[in-house]
Amino acid sequence: AEETVGVCKQALTSSLFTFVGSDSLGGVTQNFTAPTKQGECSISWSSGDAVWVPAIDNTTGVVNLARQPASSDQNVSMTASLTHAASGFTDSKLFVVTVVRLPTDEESVAACASKLASSGFNFASGDSTASIMQSFTLPVAQDSCSVSWSSGDTTWIPSIDGATGVATVARQPSTENQNVTLTATVAKKLAKATKEFLQPKYAIPMHYASNPFLVGTPQEYM
Repeated sequence: AEETVGVCKQALTSSLFTFVGSDSLGGVTQNFTAPTKQGECSISWSSGDAVWVPAIDNTTGVVNLARQPASSDQNVSMTASLTHAASGFTDSKLFVVTVVRLPTDEESVAACASKLASSGFNFASGDSTASIMQSFTLPVAQDSCSVSWSSGDTTWIPSIDGATGVATVARQPSTENQNVTLTATVAKKLAKATKEFLQPKYAIPMHYASNPFLVGTPQEYM
């Protein structure tokens, strides 16, 4: 029996693991499957790290990962217990799997802020980042991050709804159009970053001021 288990142990190699895509023991990003039988031996598994590998199903061999935000990847030991069914003789073999980390919250926020762009703003028909005459909608999320907004001029953009992202435009009688800075605060848990956008606004020409509901094209207001 000892010799039989020894043969099972020698034959049990990482090539018998089933990974997704380009994953391997040297770097796993998704759940994978470990063998539950080798030759005349049954195999059960235990994890050396209940945080990064919280569970291994010894019926199916599925290894469940729980990747963590961290500054480095995590090496996790997996112990295979090989048992000869007829005699009950048991031996063990150790494998080490490297679980690929998730980005830290700070890294996630930096990436979200980098991707946040005015192309994600939703304008009314005829408006754009170059000319805004009506209220518009700003994104309130970017990937895994939340986004909140503040207006640099509460006369021309008096409010931005935190839930919907609707930026209320209040065009003013003026001889000049107004540029307004919008500041996005990108957050994930305690990590935060800010990003500014400068938005031009069209003024209400003085000779239209008595009729605030009169709307014309940008060309009419130039």
